[in-house]
Amino acid sequence: MHCAKPDNSLFSWRGFIVCRKLSTDVSMSNLALKGSILMHNEWVIGLVVFVGPNTKFIVPKPRVKKGIADQNFTKSIWCLVPLILIGSMIVAICRIVFLIRNQDLFMYITQIEK
Repeated sequence: MHCAKPDNSLFSWRGFIVCRKLSTDVSMSNLALKGSILMHNEWVIGLVVFVGPNTKFIVPKPRVKKGIADQNFTKSIWCLVPLILIGSMIVAICRIVFLIRNQDLFMYITQIEK
């Protein structure tokens, strides 16, 4: 048997079988995938193809491409989160400075000394 090498495409496969100087093409329509049940047959000739780590189900799939909108949204999030954190730190520091400079205006926020 001669067949195509494993690749990422699950729905295409080509090969041919040579037996006593006779050859016949085989394709996906001739394959029974794992878990298939053959019924109502008196006999079946079988051949195992692609066993092990090189099977089409185990070969890594290509990465899914993201759309332009997804890429822009991801970039925006990575830019906005640090800006929000920096802005909240600036507001917190300004609040502390304001409370320290204007303690006399806020008498109800006094520390009780013992």
